[in-house]
Amino acid sequence: MIPDTGENPACSLADLTRVLQQEHAHLIGQLLPRIEQVVMQVADEAGPTADDALNIRGKILGFHAELSRLFDREEKGVFPMLWRLESQTVLSPCHAGMVKSRVRFAAIEQEPLMPLLAQLKEAVRNCPAAACRGVLQLLDQFEETLSAHIKSERESLFPRAVELETRLAARLNSPSPADPP
Repeated sequence: MIPDTGENPACSLADLTRVLQQEHAHLIGQLLPRIEQVVMQVADEAGPTADDALNIRGKILGFHAELSRLFDREEKGVFPMLWRLESQTVLSPCHAGMVKSRVRFAAIEQEPLMPLLAQLKEAVRNCPAAACRGVLQLLDQFEETLSAHIKSERESLFPRAVELETRLAARLNSPSPADPP
């Protein structure tokens, strides 16, 4: 979750994206691998219920791949676009609206994540192995972190980027003080 930077209007888009990149690394590099590790331990210990655990692991790996693709697109596409936007003083007419379009697309790409996570949690709830309860707790923690992350992007980063783009685009339509009336 973004600390005070999301509430701080002086915080730059670059600062916000750096925090979000750290969250990406935490979610993908630490939390999901820990869940995968626990599921494999469950599969090793489950005996007859190992198929359930392996099925859950497959779902986790699929979710991991989807989340990794989304974060990669943000880090290689959206975030650099926002860094460039922040360094500009005016937009060319052909670029006005590109940020708004891209952040709208990013929000749409996020939509399937929570339903996929809900399906994964349901599979874990249906697992007869007692050890799956620990996996469910980890998934609950992961869901809380991911939800806060998405909320930070949607309620802080994306609106601020669109607002900046709108301000820069407005300069296209307003005469400069040096222009004659």
